[in-house]
Amino acid sequence: DVGANQGYWTLLAHTILPSASINSFEPLPQYQSVFSSQHTGNPKITLHKVGVGSENKEAIMNVANHSSSFLEIGENITN
Repeated sequence: DVGANQGYWTLLAHTILPSASINSFEPLPQYQSVFSSQHTGNPKITLHKVGVGSENKEAIMNVANHSSSFLEIGENITN
């Protein structure tokens, strides 16, 4: 689950495939804490507290409302 946010897709995937191991990625601390509180104690779900991209480097995360991206967020996202 790339861009796991609070973990809704992770929950859906786990419900459909309960025996699957699920790796979720979320770089934003405010969503990491919510995700962790909802999935604590489930050994099949692993949260990686990083973003995913084509290069191994540090990058600025752009955030607007409930959207986030390593790319610049356009005006249509913020309005």
